[in-house]
Amino acid sequence: GFVSTWYDQSGNANDATQVTTTSQPKIVDAGSLIEDSNGNPWIDFQNVAGGSIGLDLDSNIRETNGASSIFASIKFDEVFTGGTEYQNPIFLYGTQRWLVGSTTGPIDYKDICVSDAGGVTADFRYVRFSSALTNHNLLSSIYDGSSTTGGGKPDIQFDENAVAQVGTDGSIDFGVPSTGNNSIGYRVDTSNQGCNVKFQELIIYDSDQSANRVGIETNINDAYNIYA
Repeated sequence: GFVSTWYDQSGNANDATQVTTTSQPKIVDAGSLIEDSNGNPWIDFQNVAGGSIGLDLDSNIRETNGASSIFASIKFDEVFTGGTEYQNPIFLYGTQRWLVGSTTGPIDYKDICVSDAGGVTADFRYVRFSSALTNHNLLSSIYDGSSTTGGGKPDIQFDENAVAQVGTDGSIDFGVPSTGNNSIGYRVDTSNQGCNVKFQELIIYDSDQSANRVGIETNINDAYNIYA
């Protein structure tokens, strides 16, 4: 059983869709719903290196650069171990990009890298965070639209299971252009940079949700029982 449409619940009709059947993520395997240890369903993006399984958003989350907040119930099945493949679990123009990849690539992709939509220097704006990627995690990243670290990188608040992680400024160029195709599970517009990842819930704001972070994380954890 495969997912052709992941419906937007916000009322903005920004559904995530995939019309190519061979690129659709899976939700049923061998007649059984794909579930976590608590019996909650997953959407499973079973990409191999350079894969093309993913969903495309029907429109941009935002048209300009600025603040953004992303919350995800997520689990990485594999971090690719050969070559220099990029994995893009989330690629949202004008909002944020999350990237992991080969453990032998130019960055230590055992970490997760988050870039913002901060303006003209966006191509050089990302921060790395250490994370237990292959665990079932609630990950959240919040950018207020203006704050930077000493290196000029975005000052992103990144949580793993409601615990703040310390970021390291990135050293090579990748960022978030202001327009283009938005996608989940892969980067659709360049090289089909697929990710071997599962999603249960993905909440995206074009605003700074720092004041509501604890409540949002608690709500998601209450639903999925991700951490104690």
